[in-house]
Amino acid sequence: MNWREIAAIAVVENNNSFLNIKNEDIEHTAKTFIKTSTNEVFSLEEVLKKLNFTTKEKRRVYKYIEEIKNCKINLPKDIKGEDYQMNFINEILEGSIYNYEKYNIMPSVTIAQAIIESNWGKSELAISGNNLFGIKADGKYKGETISFKTKEFYNVVIDGYFRKYKNKNQSIKDHGIFLNENKRYKDHGFFKEKNYKNQCLSLENAGYSTAENYDGEKNLW
Repeated sequence: MNWREIAAIAVVENNNSFLNIKNEDIEHTAKTFIKTSTNEVFSLEEVLKKLNFTTKEKRRVYKYIEEIKNCKINLPKDIKGEDYQMNFINEILEGSIYNYEKYNIMPSVTIAQAIIESNWGKSELAISGNNLFGIKADGKYKGETISFKTKEFYNVVIDGYFRKYKNKNQSIKDHGIFLNENKRYKDHGFFKEKNYKNQCLSLENAGYSTAENYDGEKNLW
C-alpha cells in the first residue's frame, strides 16, 4: 500500500484537515485497500470508487498526494512556527521520508534530531558543512571533512573532524546510511520500533551522543 494515498484519503475524509486524524482513521482507510479474499491490494481508483468519492473529492485526493510528494503541505496556522522553522522542515522533509521508506527511520525522529543537532540549520557546522546531525569523520570516511571544537563529554572540549556535505539532502541520506551501517543501532532494536518515543530511546541507548549532563548522565542530544 502507498502511505501517501492513505494519508490523502484520510485528509479528505477529515474535511480536508490534517488535524484530529486518529490512528483508527488511518487503519480504516488502509483496510479499504485490502482485498480480503486474496490479500491483494486495490488500486487507488478502485478504493475511491468503493468510498463513493465525488469527482471533486477525487481531485482533492490527487492534489494532496502531489503536495505530499513535493513536500508542499501547508500546515494549519495554529501549529505554524516561525518562517525559517517551517522552511527548514520543508527543506528536509523529502529526505526524511526517503530514509523512512528505505530504513524505517521515522521522519519525525529525523526532523527532530536535525532541529536539535543543527539549531534549525543555523549552527556553524550546519552552515559551513551542511552537517545537520553532528556526524564525525572517522578513519573510514572518504568524503570531505571540516574541523570544529566540540564537547565530547561534560565540560571536555576537543578538536573534532566532522563530515562535510554539498547540501542538506546529502546530510539526511548519509544519516540514514550511518545508522543502518552501524550495528549497534540494529542491536538496540532501533529499526524495529513502532513509535517515535521508543525509536528515540533506542537511539540514545545505542550511544548516538557522548554528551553528558553535570551528573554524568548521557543526553541524547
